[in-house]
Amino acid sequence: MSILTQLYIWVPYVSILLIIVGLIYVWFSKKDFIKFLKIAILLVLGIIILKYLYFVLTDYISIKNSTLGEYLLDSSYFINHVFINIQALLIQVAVAIILYILGIIFLKIQKKEYLEVIFPLVLFFSGLIFGLSNVLPGLFLMIFSAVLYQIVLKIKTAQTEKISLIPFLLISCLLIHIFSIFPVYQNILIQLRLL
Repeated sequence: MSILTQLYIWVPYVSILLIIVGLIYVWFSKKDFIKFLKIAILLVLGIIILKYLYFVLTDYISIKNSTLGEYLLDSSYFINHVFINIQALLIQVAVAIILYILGIIFLKIQKKEYLEVIFPLVLFFSGLIFGLSNVLPGLFLMIFSAVLYQIVLKIKTAQTEKISLIPFLLISCLLIHIFSIFPVYQNILIQLRLL
């Protein structure tokens, strides 16, 4: 693997990982979370778009330098190849938008105040991180960890209190993002027919 390929894989991965860790830190330090969340969304969108543009550019250069390059570039092969990759980007953004809309719907239909006003925006951010194949595992991990925390809290203090789902969602983003580089996790997604 060339150094450019390594950079193509690891720079976006580590950058997004640091953004998620930064969001978790800002949440627990009670700083201006909304401002940092908006910046994080723009940074993640920028990283994802740059990653796709780099992929398209390197594919164009490798196809152009190949022996069949002039035929492949003249035909619709390269355009179809680019469209397939951009389609994956659009699906990732669509998942984020759908989660945002669901967050707004849940916010409006709740009878008691369980969710914060910024929850839909955090769901949008999570949708960008999760992508299509990791939405269900990520949301399941968030719900499972919140319920487990509530059970442990009830056992320890014999009372329940309202908890925020935002830190659990951010931690599930972090865990899913870390898991995504391991082949074992990819095999689990394939077995569950999510990938």
